[in-house]
Amino acid sequence: MSEISKLNINFERLKLNSNIIYLGNSKNNVFENMAIDEALMEIAEKENKFFFRTYDFNKDSIILASSDSPSNIKVIDKNIEVTRRISGGKPIYIDKNVFSYSFIGPLNKNSELQNGDDIHKFFGSMILNAIKEISTSENNIELGKAYAIKVNNKPIAGHGQHIGRTHAFLYHGVMAIGPWDADKINRYLKLIRSDYEYLKDLPSINKIAKIQKMDNEYYKNEITRRIVKTLNHHFKSVETISDIDKKNLEILKNIKVEKYKSESWKNRTDIALKEDSRFCLVFAD
Repeated sequence: MSEISKLNINFERLKLNSNIIYLGNSKNNVFENMAIDEALMEIAEKENKFFFRTYDFNKDSIILASSDSPSNIKVIDKNIEVTRRISGGKPIYIDKNVFSYSFIGPLNKNSELQNGDDIHKFFGSMILNAIKEISTSENNIELGKAYAIKVNNKPIAGHGQHIGRTHAFLYHGVMAIGPWDADKINRYLKLIRSDYEYLKDLPSINKIAKIQKMDNEYYKNEITRRIVKTLNHHFKSVETISDIDKKNLEILKNIKVEKYKSESWKNRTDIALKEDSRFCLVFAD
């Protein structure tokens, strides 16, 4: 496909000639969640399959981006788990108010999805529409340039991407269901004063929703249900994971989880690391 024709793609209407596998929701430690994403990338490349999953964390967690220095973390204690991910961006803090999800799939020369911008426009539009459906009408909700989704020009969701050497992609994100805990984030990450004040003012689903005063699980389920419904319009079908893929995923996850637990990965020395990364939603655009 030429670059000129690609510019005319309406990603909100695009339908791929593929199925997508929805794995449902799971609750894991931070190391397992990152390992599952990477394992699914291998399966996606080998089997030419797309995946969607949502997940929770056993404990509050800090996830450094691929090139963040551990010095961006002020303190590590028994109340949090820490690792880094393979995608770029900035550090993220995860707690019960955060909704986490991942889209994984193959990239090839015959696909309409060719790069990070395409991936964000395609999958980000689905997430955006799910937020719009549960939001009150006065909110302006739009895709940001740097992989964010914004409400009234402030980010409610941020995404990281990784495209592997084998051309499989990972697009994973976090969405504020409840308010960001600026005090906890400031305790663990190196924020400047303006970051702290900015975080307290960011939107969350429970602030913009038509139906108010519901618990986090209600909003997570409503968003997930709407994303899965939209996936049916963009793919041939939404399927459940096969026993073979489930077995392969478990094997790969168990291998890769050791990487995410290792000090050599958290404190990697093979690349130059960023010393002043602060917090990802502060930089989302």
